[in-house]
Amino acid sequence: IYTPIFNWYFYADGVVILCLWVGARLLAPPDERVLRLNGPAWLNTLGTILAFLLLNLEIADYFSPPGSTLTFQFVDNFARDVAYTVGWALFALGLLAVGIWKKTRAARFAAIGLLSVTLIKLFFHDLAQLGQLYRVGALVAVAAVAIVASFLYQRFVPADDRRTHS
Repeated sequence: IYTPIFNWYFYADGVVILCLWVGARLLAPPDERVLRLNGPAWLNTLGTILAFLLLNLEIADYFSPPGSTLTFQFVDNFARDVAYTVGWALFALGLLAVGIWKKTRAARFAAIGLLSVTLIKLFFHDLAQLGQLYRVGALVAVAAVAIVASFLYQRFVPADDRRTHS
């Protein structure tokens, strides 16, 4: 039986993502260095990149006809385009929350970067396909996401950690 979300992409990639994150957790000092690199940081980074790839695979698979070749497209299907935008925004907010919780500067910067790319996609691609009233609604939703992200960042990230170090 074909299911659009809980499919082999989800299971195969999900197991690898889980293994990467568990491996990062299990590498404890003094054994955290692998080939002079910080093992947990690399494993967490690879797991997060694979999770983002899985999100995009699942969206593409959901909007592909059963049995067809999986393709990434950003034209001819407004629902799919919005699903990518919403998925990316939620992923960025989740990454920001994890970066704040774990006090990981790289995760916060990656979240802000992804949120910026998402907003650019929304403004230059998605809004062009909307009518006037829906544009207003989309802009209100974007404003809400930006307010939540800025509130989280201002409230939970210390001021001295927000400054860039020269």
